[in-house]
Amino acid sequence: MEGRIFQINKVYPEGEKWIAVAIKYPEEIVTNTLSEDTFIVEDRKITKVYTNDAPRTAEKGKNGCYVILELSAEDETAPTVFLQDGEMWEKQNSVKVCQKRDIVLSDQRTAKAWGEPKPADRILTPTVDAFKQSVYCSSTFQKELPYYLYLPDDYDESEKYPLVLFVPDRSVLGKGNRMVLRQGNGAVVWAEDSEQTDRSCIVLVPQFEEVPVEKNHVGNDWIEVLAEVIQVVTSEYSVDKNRIYGTGQSMGCMTCIELGIRYPSLFQACFLVAGQWNPQRMLALRDSKLLIMVSQGDERALNGMTGCLDYMEGQGTKISRAIIETETGAKQNEQLMELLSDECNIRFAVIKSEITAISCHMDTWKTAYSIPVIREWLFAQK
Repeated sequence: MEGRIFQINKVYPEGEKWIAVAIKYPEEIVTNTLSEDTFIVEDRKITKVYTNDAPRTAEKGKNGCYVILELSAEDETAPTVFLQDGEMWEKQNSVKVCQKRDIVLSDQRTAKAWGEPKPADRILTPTVDAFKQSVYCSSTFQKELPYYLYLPDDYDESEKYPLVLFVPDRSVLGKGNRMVLRQGNGAVVWAEDSEQTDRSCIVLVPQFEEVPVEKNHVGNDWIEVLAEVIQVVTSEYSVDKNRIYGTGQSMGCMTCIELGIRYPSLFQACFLVAGQWNPQRMLALRDSKLLIMVSQGDERALNGMTGCLDYMEGQGTKISRAIIETETGAKQNEQLMELLSDECNIRFAVIKSEITAISCHMDTWKTAYSIPVIREWLFAQK
C-alpha cells in the first residue's frame, strides 16, 4: 500500500541540501500511529515526523495523506551540491527509506511496514522548481543565453512588478541542472514565500556558458546579450521599469557594474557582492545607488574595490563606509542601519574576518544574501 516517495531539497546560503522525505499514502494517516522510529532513512537522522496535505515541510503539520520526515541539515550526506577546485558540482544522494512499523489510515486500513529500502520517485526543491527556464537567441551576436525566470504566484498582468536581476559567479559557468539556482541563496532568496509576501517581484537569473567580463576589467559581447534578455523580459512581462534592481557575486558583481556603466538608467539600485572593477570606468556610477559588500579576508575584492572607491572619492564622490559583523544579528543590523541611513548614494560594507583566505571570497555571499535589512533597503529605492 506504500505510495510515492519524494526527496525534498532546500537551498541554503552554502548551497542546496536534502532536508526531508515525503511519502504519499492512499488516505489520510492516523497521526498517533506515527513516531520518529516508524521510519528509517539510510545514513540520515530523522528530526521530525508529521502529516501534511502536500509533499512539503511545514512549521506545523496538518491532516493529510503525506507523511513528512524532516532530516538534519547537518548530516554529512545532506548537501546535494559541493564546491571543488573553484567549481560547483552536483552530488548524487540516493534516498533509501524503510517503513519499520504498520501505519493506520483514516479508513481503518493498514499500511503495512516494508523492510526493503525504497528510493525516491521524484525530487522537489520548492523555490527552485518555481523558476522556468528559457533560452534567448541573439541574432546580433550569434549567441544563445539560457536564463531562469520567476513570476509571483499571483502574477497579474494589470499590476507592475519590480525586477531583480541576479548574476552568479563563475563557479557555475556552463553548469546545467539549474545549478545557478542551487549553488547558494543569491538567486532564490528573492522568490522565497516569506520574501514574496513583503516584496513581490520578478526574478531573472542568466546562465552564462562563458565569462561576460574579462580579467582586464572589460566586458565582452555577453554583456550586450544580457541587456537584450532584460529588454525581452521587461517587454513581455509586467515589469516596473523604474524598479529594476541588479545584484551579483564576484563575476556577477562585475557584470552588474559593467551593465550599469553601459546603461546608466537601467538599475534603480544595485547590491554588489565580492567584486572589483576599473576605477576610472567605475567613476561613471558616481550618481548610482550602490550598496557594496566585501570581506576583510578577501584581499583581491577588498583591495580592488577599495581602490575604486578611493578613486571615486578623490573625484568628489561621497562614499559611506562601515565594518560589519560576520554573524547576522542585532549588532550587524545596527551597523548596517547606520550605514544605510547616511545621505549618500554609495555605501561600502566590509565584513569582519579573522583570516585572509580564498574561502573568504565565497563566504562573502553566504553572509550577504542572508541579511534582511539589505533586501529592505534595495526595494526601498524607487
